[in-house]
Amino acid sequence: MDLRDWSAAVVNRLGEPANCQVFEEEGMLLAAFPPQRLVIHFVSLFTKDTPAKLLSVQARYAQSGHFLIHLWEDVWKARPEQVLSRVRSLLGLDRKIYARQTHASVLDSRATSAFLDDHHLQGAVRAKYRYALFKDDMPVAVATFGPLRQMESRGVQHISTELIRFAGLSGFRITGGLSKLLQHAITELGVQDVMSYADRDWSLGKGYETLGFKLAGETPPLYFELRNGERVRKNNETADCTAKPFNTGSLKYILDV
Repeated sequence: MDLRDWSAAVVNRLGEPANCQVFEEEGMLLAAFPPQRLVIHFVSLFTKDTPAKLLSVQARYAQSGHFLIHLWEDVWKARPEQVLSRVRSLLGLDRKIYARQTHASVLDSRATSAFLDDHHLQGAVRAKYRYALFKDDMPVAVATFGPLRQMESRGVQHISTELIRFAGLSGFRITGGLSKLLQHAITELGVQDVMSYADRDWSLGKGYETLGFKLAGETPPLYFELRNGERVRKNNETADCTAKPFNTGSLKYILDV
């Protein structure tokens, strides 16, 4: 895929070409949206860059008040609508639904998977607990959680769960949505903390920090190979294939109740 053609296609589908500046920097193709201080890095499957370089560039832009995301070629090919939805949200193009207009309740497994496949960048994965915000009997946001774990290192009665997925209806910002779902899950599950991970390709963790989560660590980059267009995790960067997508790791956050 030609990177210039790809970037032009993304920008045109966003409907924001007048506000976009596409340029090369240190061998990378970037698209900047100055009004929103957002920068997209278009990453080829055959990039020679390393996770360390991508993190360094992201940190440099963050120092000047810009948010840089790494958009991989395979992610765009596999989930273009979800990519566009996420970027439009970052550009502030979403309409708003306020959490106070919704009510929280359990959502069944099939409906949860369908919602996340449609509206989450990484799709659905297995989860133990599933909750949604409903407006006019329709789910507009979904959060899933892992099994309860006793954290003896934090006390005999300390129970923790993991926030695995959160997604809102594409095209809408569910203002206060994650906070409301978190509080509902905390009450229902009786946990003392909630742990979650922020994908560093797409997040600086600011949303978690706004909700009161504290940074608890970092995970190293993961390396993959592609099988039928899907990422399959390898144990290390020595994957025996030419195209070797990777991510830049995750930020681990914990919310103490």
